[in-house]
Amino acid sequence: MTLAGLNVSAQEDGKEWAKKLHAEFKVSYGLKQHDMTPINANTRLSYDILKRVSISGAFEKNWMLVKAEGSKHYADGMSVGGGVGYMFAVDDGYNVEARLQVLTSVGKTDWKYTTYEAGVMFYLTPNHRQLAPVVGGGYRLEKSRTDGVRNWGSIFGTFGLRF
Repeated sequence: MTLAGLNVSAQEDGKEWAKKLHAEFKVSYGLKQHDMTPINANTRLSYDILKRVSISGAFEKNWMLVKAEGSKHYADGMSVGGGVGYMFAVDDGYNVEARLQVLTSVGKTDWKYTTYEAGVMFYLTPNHRQLAPVVGGGYRLEKSRTDGVRNWGSIFGTFGLRF
C-alpha cells in the first residue's frame, strides 16, 4: 500500500509540473513610425517558477513594412530571446500578466535589431480549457543596429492562443 501511495504521489507531481508549462502562438501589430510598420509572429514557451512568476523563451518572425524613397518593401528577420512575467490578477477563470521581454535578431536578416518589450496580457486559465485565447498590448522598442535604419518604438496589440 505504501508503494502504491508513493506511485500516485509521483504521478501527481508530474502532472503539476506539466501544468506549469505553457506555449503561446501570437501575432502582433505595431503602429506606424518613421514610415515603418511592424508585424510579428511569436512563439513563446513559459514555465511558472512561482505561483505568480514565470520565465519564458521566445522565437519571433518579424516583417517590417518600410516606405522609403517612394516605394514600399518588407524587411524581414528572425529573433530569439526571453523574458519574465508576473500575474497580478489571478482568478479561477482568467489571469492578467505583466511581461518584460528582450529579443535580438539572429541569422541573415535585412535588419539587425534588439527588441525591448513591456506589455500586459489577458488569458483564460488553461484549467478550464486546454486551448485558450490570449490578448494584450504594450510598448515595444526595436533598437536598430543596421546603418540607415532608425530605431522604432510604439504601442502594439497582440492576440493568439495559449496551450
